[in-house]
Amino acid sequence: MTGSWFGDAPQQLSERFGWTFLVKIQQKLMWFDPLAQPMIFLKLASTLIFNGDVFCCDFFVDEQWKLGNIMGTQLDVLFAGKRKSNFAWAKWSVGNKCLVCRHKAICRGGCLKERLVLGAFNRESCFCESYKQFFDYAMPKFMQIAAQVK
Repeated sequence: MTGSWFGDAPQQLSERFGWTFLVKIQQKLMWFDPLAQPMIFLKLASTLIFNGDVFCCDFFVDEQWKLGNIMGTQLDVLFAGKRKSNFAWAKWSVGNKCLVCRHKAICRGGCLKERLVLGAFNRESCFCESYKQFFDYAMPKFMQIAAQVK
């Protein structure tokens, strides 16, 4: 039994939710190593607000994580800065439990804001147990659908 949220076909999955995991599965993601490929994370999404200020993430819109302003600085310069690099390192500085978790390739430690709930960036997500339950339940079906999508 998979539950009604899955539906019967890959096209019925939510694009934001389902396809994200399918793509990761299909690409056979490995645990990201920022030492081997440090620029991958640095080029990922940031947050641009109304006045042109750019931040590392939409959950961290404060001066500590402000990269600069697009009115005076090119994006490649903003993304290559120390704050973006520090944010990337914080993202990949996961807790010890995450390092040995069977779901680390999909979860990757969860969102930084979820880790701060427990006190620090290098902790597990406050939703860790929930993620494990979900992935244990859903991954077999995701794998089956991923094989069909090829």
